[in-house]
Amino acid sequence: MFDYAHQAGVNYIVMNTNGTLLNEKMISQIIESPLNIIDFLLMGHQKPLKK
Repeated sequence: MFDYAHQAGVNYIVMNTNGTLLNEKMISQIIESPLNIIDFLLMGHQKPLKK
């Protein structure tokens, strides 16, 4: 999809993810893609989890 956007003339490509479903193959594809920015969103629970 990133390559398609790049070929269509999109100059600024951004991806937002929490990274949960990324595997090694996907990460390699993202690294080789024409992305300008990748944002990893990190969110925690408001209440601490019991141990």
